[in-house]
Amino acid sequence: MSIGDDEEPLTLPDSPRFRVFDGNYTSLLGQLLNPDCQSMARMIDYMPTAWRVYERVRGIALSRDRFQFIFQREENLQTVLKDRPWSYNHWAMVLERWAADSPPDFLRYMEIWIRIRHIPMKFFTGDTMYKLASEVGHVEEIAYDPKVSHTKDYIRALITFDTENSAKASRKLTFKCPLLRNASKPAIPSISASSGKEKSSSETAPSLAKNVVAEAPPGFLPMFPELPPQEQRAALLYVSHSDDT
Repeated sequence: MSIGDDEEPLTLPDSPRFRVFDGNYTSLLGQLLNPDCQSMARMIDYMPTAWRVYERVRGIALSRDRFQFIFQREENLQTVLKDRPWSYNHWAMVLERWAADSPPDFLRYMEIWIRIRHIPMKFFTGDTMYKLASEVGHVEEIAYDPKVSHTKDYIRALITFDTENSAKASRKLTFKCPLLRNASKPAIPSISASSGKEKSSSETAPSLAKNVVAEAPPGFLPMFPELPPQEQRAALLYVSHSDDT
């Protein structure tokens, strides 16, 4: 028995008997993203249990990596769609509702939530999060509100991921830091006892000694109460002196 390549293709009759529409209306189509590590038969047996719809759904293997699940109830189908993405044997699968006229890129894209971590404090903005998430896929939502408290160490983002692109567990972030080009040194707040002329530290210390008083504010005990007034001034000068020696 031989197979000829010159035979005419088989054409099915244009009859409702050869088409399924009503039965497919409550069904999902899916694709395994790593069929080498995902057994189709085992996945079809397992997923109804994971979805908690055992004996209320049946699965069909359409090819090595594509499958269909037909649900008895619409609400069960909607629950499975709402809780996407799903995975089997540590690898993801794409799930979409059956459509009579599916687009050419059907089962190519999937919506997933990603986590963005370790954002530098000075770049912790919505625009930064959007930029980082857009490097993974098309951004649908950024779960961040700058007006409320944020208790997690990551930011969640919902993206549409192209399954034909390679997926990575994480990506590193680099950024440019602009340098300050102000030639003048920043002003340092300070308290000065001078009356106008700049003085050296050796000249300033004696003037501070004259102005230091041993009296304490109302309600507070004076410092070094056991010392005479003159020695109190010397002690206050010692503890307030700017010279470490």
